[in-house]
Amino acid sequence: MKPVKKLVIASHVLANIEERIDYEFKDRTILTRALVHKSYCYEVSRETAHNETFEFLGDAVVNLVVAEFLLETFPGNEEGDLSKRRASVVNAQTLADLARQLDLGRFIIMGKGEAAMGGAEKTRILASTFEAICGAIYL
Repeated sequence: MKPVKKLVIASHVLANIEERIDYEFKDRTILTRALVHKSYCYEVSRETAHNETFEFLGDAVVNLVVAEFLLETFPGNEEGDLSKRRASVVNAQTLADLARQLDLGRFIIMGKGEAAMGGAEKTRILASTFEAICGAIYL
């Protein structure tokens, strides 16, 4: 795992995020990395790792958790129905809405260009950050 370099987020800010997600990280550099959008790395620091690999892992984690919940909730349903139900829950809009409820947009670290274009409110960026945080929690 590539470490986050030259990027420090105040501990009270990280504590605020941890309170919102109801999880305390043993290693807050993992949480910090989950908040770094690739635009920051391209514009500010190419040495800083962004959150895309955590997003990849988080996507799998979210799908697994939802799949398990659906299996327990609908034990008689077939695979096709369960897949449709999961797809209706695990999508960019739903994940972005969860990120909005947690007010994660204000914590995303992004480049000035992306920030100026309203990146912190974009559905895809919010959903990706939510997945990245789920991946970070898993780690």
